[in-house]
Order: sequence, then C-alpha cells, then structure tokens
Amino acid sequence: MPSSTGHTMVCDETTALVDDKVDWVNRHVCRRLKSGRIVKGLSQETLARAMGISYQQLQRYESAKSRLPSSLMYRAALRLEVPVGYFFDDMPDDVVAPLQPPAKAPEFDKPALTAVRNIEGIVNPETRQSLLRLIDELSRPADRSDRFG
Repeated sequence: MPSSTGHTMVCDETTALVDDKVDWVNRHVCRRLKSGRIVKGLSQETLARAMGISYQQLQRYESAKSRLPSSLMYRAALRLEVPVGYFFDDMPDDVVAPLQPPAKAPEFDKPALTAVRNIEGIVNPETRQSLLRLIDELSRPADRSDRFG
C-alpha cells in the first residue's frame, strides 16, 4: 500500500522480519541511533538521560533487541541535533513485498565513527581538505610497483 510519501510498504510481519525475528528497518534505525551518538561524542548515559530512559534501555535499542518508539526517536533526534529522517537515511526508496533487507550496508565501528567526529571538528578548511585527500589516497588499492619500485 502506498504511504503518504509515495513509497510502497507492506506490513506483513512474516515478510518484514529477518534474523531471529528482528525487523531490518528497526535494525537500520537502531544502527543509525548508535552511529549518531558516537559521532556526536555522547556516552550512552548522556543520550539516555536526554531521551528519558536508562542507559540499559538505550543499549537494548542500539542493539535492536527492542523496537525504538517514535517518541524516543524524536527525543534522540533533538539531542543528536539531526532531523528525524536521519534515522532512515540510506534506506531504499521503494520497499515492496516481500520486505527484504537491502544489500548489506557498511557497519562502522567506534574508531571509524570517532574519526568522523574528529574530522568534522577540524576548523581550518585547508587542513580538513588535506586530511580528507590523504585518507582518500590511503584507502585506494596500492600498486606497490609504482610506490616503491
């Protein structure tokens, strides 16, 4: 059935669940919650307090063991200073029955997300651009004969 955004969604629990009955949309939202917290440099305690929940409950949301209610998603968005839509970024535009998880999205570990936060904190634009060019260069496959030959 088309949603108000024009996307086709199917609300059949038997097709929307993957991997131990965890809805892939909820898993995506929860990963975005954790990534946003780490990029902002917030502890679980700080974000949980802003959301009005315990840090243990936040852990359950971040690991997708519990579904994140929309009211808490809204509170998290306020504290993370992101639009609510942030939690749905990088999702496919059309989801059609049966719901299948999209191709595996990259999972970012805490050091990678911390590096993103630190790069965003560089105020000098030239320094920031130089660092980004260096990272880009280092991430390319190396042709050893060109570099060390």
